[in-house]
Parts: sequence; C-alpha cells; structure tokens
Amino acid sequence: MILVLFRLPAIPLETLWTAGLRLVSRIRPGRLQALARWLPHRHHDLIYVPLPFLAGFLVDLGEAYPRMGREAILEAATSTGQRRPAQKALLELQARRLERAARERQFAAVAERTLPFLERPGALESDAELPEASLPGSDQVRLIQVIAEAAKDLDAASSTSVHHQRREFLRKSRRRLQGEVDTLTAAPSISRAQRRFLPVLRTWLGVVEDEEADLARLERDSPQVPLVFVPGAPVSQTEQSLFVGREDVAQQLDQDLATERPVPLVLLGQRRLGKSTLVNFLPRLLGTGTRVVARSFQGLSGEELKDQPHRLIELEVQTELMKAGLRELASPPGSSAWSKTLRWLESLEEPLEARQLRLLVAIDEVEGLERGIKDGWGDPSFLDFVRAAGDRLLRTRFLLITAQPFSRLGPHWSDRLISAQIRRLKPLEEEDARRLLTEPVPNFPDIYPDGGVERLIEATGCHPYLLQLTAYQLVQRLNTAQRLKATDDDLTAALDRALEENNLFQNLWDDFTEAERQLMAAMARGGDWETSPTTELNRARTDLARELYIRKSADEDSWQISVPLFAEWICEIGAPS
Repeated sequence: MILVLFRLPAIPLETLWTAGLRLVSRIRPGRLQALARWLPHRHHDLIYVPLPFLAGFLVDLGEAYPRMGREAILEAATSTGQRRPAQKALLELQARRLERAARERQFAAVAERTLPFLERPGALESDAELPEASLPGSDQVRLIQVIAEAAKDLDAASSTSVHHQRREFLRKSRRRLQGEVDTLTAAPSISRAQRRFLPVLRTWLGVVEDEEADLARLERDSPQVPLVFVPGAPVSQTEQSLFVGREDVAQQLDQDLATERPVPLVLLGQRRLGKSTLVNFLPRLLGTGTRVVARSFQGLSGEELKDQPHRLIELEVQTELMKAGLRELASPPGSSAWSKTLRWLESLEEPLEARQLRLLVAIDEVEGLERGIKDGWGDPSFLDFVRAAGDRLLRTRFLLITAQPFSRLGPHWSDRLISAQIRRLKPLEEEDARRLLTEPVPNFPDIYPDGGVERLIEATGCHPYLLQLTAYQLVQRLNTAQRLKATDDDLTAALDRALEENNLFQNLWDDFTEAERQLMAAMARGGDWETSPTTELNRARTDLARELYIRKSADEDSWQISVPLFAEWICEIGAPS
C-alpha cells in the first residue's frame, strides 16, 4: 500500500514531462532524436497509465526518422501502460505512409511492403517479445493487405502498354477498394483503425479514378485492339466469351452419365484442341447435379504418390465432397491398395443417390500415367481400378482425357478399357470459329479485311488454338502499327508468325509413325501416293482419318491434310524433301 501511494504523485509529473518533450519537439523538430532519449518510460518502466502525448511524439519521430521511430514504438509497446499509444502511433504512421504513397504513385513499394511501417505481419514482432496480440491490430493488417493488393494491380496497370490489360487491372483495383469502402460505410460501427483507414481507401480510389481518366484519354488519342486472345493456355471460366461451341460434347457426356451402363468415358482429341478448356467449363455445362472432380496427370512424375494415383483421386474426391457440404462422407482410406479406394467410392453411392448427385472424375493428360509405366515407376493397375469402377459404380464415373488413342498408348490400355465409351473432340464448327474471331469480347472491333475471317478459318481448319494464335499475332501487329483495321498483308504476316512461333506441329509430327509421316509429307507436297499404296500406308491413312488429321477433299476425289497451315509447315519446316 505504501508503494502504491508513493507511485501515484509520479504519474502527473511524467505526463507533464512528456507534454513538455512534445512541445519542444514541435518548436525545435531538429532536436527530436535527442529528446527521444528522455521519454519517461525509457527510464521508468512502471508507468501504468498511458502517457497522453506519447503517441503524437512517436508519430513526429517516425515521420522524421523512420528507423528510430520504429524502435521507439517497439520499446513503448513493451513498456507497462504504453502499448496503446504505440498502437495509435503505428496506425497513424501507416495511414500517412499509404496516403503519401498514393499521391506519389509508389505502387510497387506498397505492393511489396517495402515502405517504413508497412512491414508484413510479424516483422515488427520479430525484434521484440510483445505480449498478447500483434502490435498492428487485425483490422490494420487486413486493410493494409487490401491496399497492397490494389497497389499490385495498379503497378501492373502502369507497367503495360496494352489498353485492354491496363483497364482490366484498374477494374480489379477499383473493385477491391470500392468493396471495402462500401462495407465500412454501411457498417453500424467500425473500429478506430477502420475509421482512420477509410479516408486512406478513398485516396487510393481517387488514384484509380485518375488512372482511368488518363487511360480514357489515351484510348481516345491512340486506340488499340483489345488483346484478348490467349493461345496455348486453357480458357478459364472468367474468360467465358472465349469459350465457344462444345455444347454437343457436353450434352453427350450428360447423357452418358445418366445411362444405366456404367462404363469409363474417354474424351479423345488432338493436342490443344480445347480438352482442358472443356474440363474447366464442365461444372457449368453439366449443371448442379454433377460435381466435377478434376485432376491432371501431366505432372504425375513429380507427385509424392505417383505410384499410387488412385490415392490422388481419393484426395480430389474428398475435397469436392467437402465443397458440397458432405464432410461426413469425406474420409478416404489412404491405402496403397486401390480395392479399398473402390470400396470407399462404393460407400458413397447411396448418399449421393439420396442427394441426387453424381461425381464425374475427369483425369486430364492421362498420358502421364503411360510415361510412368514406360519409365518403370508407374503401374497399369490404375487402369484396372478405372475398369472396376466402371463395372461397380453408378453415381461416380471416370472420364479419361487424352490426345492419344489407346492404340498409340499401348496394348494394356485397350485390353483393360475395352468397354470404355470414347467421345471425340473435333475442331470447331465454322460458325463457332467465326464467333471466336469476331466476338471474343463484347464490342470487339471489326479488324479483319474483306474475306479475312474466312481465310483464317480455312488456313487453320477451325482448330481453336491456331485460330487464337493467328488472331493474337494479328492484334499484336495492329497495335504495334497503331491501326484498327488489318490488310491482307497483315493477315499473311500473322499466319507466317503463327507458322513459325508454335510447337504444336512439331509435337504432332513426333507422335506420328514413320508411315504416317511419309503419307502426310506426300499429301502436303501434292504427291500421288495412291498410285502405289502399301499396307502400311493404307493403315496410316485409316488412323489419320479417324483422328481427323486428314479428310476427303470437297469433290471426294482425293485426300488432303485437314489444316492447310500444318501442310505448309510440313513443306517448309517439318519433313525433309
């Protein structure tokens, strides 16, 4: 008790002393560093009441000397009673840094959190043992992260010269910031950190608006064609306008799933014909009654469970069940024996039927399994698992997606999956190809010369990858020349670039047998191979026709390569003369 009474008179004196230090620092800011050494809590740690002028002093110190200010804030946070002023000072310094960074367009520094006081969560605590929660409050941490993500998009927008990409980055940044502002504005009550950061968010929104206004002027003075074509990469559901056609394949699959004949399904199509893109859109095309479990075996060789691929399927099914709210069913056995996985899938049949749900396990790039078999770490027994699942499961079906027919993969595929239902993915219909070229996004400009769309359709054989690749090259050429309308010469140049800058044709060529290469080369050069056909050439013709690499000519008198651009590649690059 005596000690407590002895301490009480000391608190007002320390408060007055801190107020004096603050006053002197405002009059003589050059003395801040020296004055900081005389802060009361640095010499007398048992000050239980927050010093009312300490936060302001720490803010001034942090503004003038960030490193010393940071150390002083950490010291105050570990001192008895001064944690709250330290938090208040840090909040104000962070808000000021972000406002200044917005005005000075320091997007990258905010995105990477390299500015003083904007360290990533945990960085402040790494220098001192702080009690309880971290020094920045949870609201501060989250709001700084929101602004950092918006700054990342702003930095990306300022780094690109493509108008369409820049507008997309700005749109994402605006949506992120505006959403946060709307949430805080509508909230019945907000924290001190949220109240201080609300004007910061509005400052950053103002920057986005300025950037959008600058872009609008640039688009008016130097218009560009939107760079929307994405050759090579599968189209995602966020790029829905680039996904055309394929409703017929989805309808076939839907009917296959509804049948009482539970066999494995196979989706077969040439390389880059859009198989992975179709898988991305299957959840939408098949409706809510079918849950799509998607897995790719392209990188199977790098998986820890590469020799037990049925367990990888288990994990994907478990994830999908949890997404569907069926946590009580999501407990796979995790056994090296695929028979236990099959029994687990069988146990799901009744609950799935009760909920009127189906599972479609879509395995893309199943060729990865064959590479493992050839290299010695894979086992054809996975195919036995798929066959057994087809025999015993009704609500769960397997869809194997491949660019290679079973005859090319190996005899163990056709032996084990002899009953599989094969669905072929073909090139686009001409109308869908035309829509892809002319309407990839709403209000896409008319960039093609007269007859240009038909020329691209003919040269590419409606192959979706080649359509996007040539259109991409054409748009790049137009934007470089700052024009909105292509000429026939532009089209020729785009086709030439597409011929040179893709590896699709080489990959296809490598897949062919020697007889198939011989036949394709003869067709490409107009040779009359039919005058002396051999058994091997006839077999090659049958296989190539079935896989849609060649087709009958319009007059049905001869065979020709389905994609004229491929025939040109064979003549110029692929096959030796």
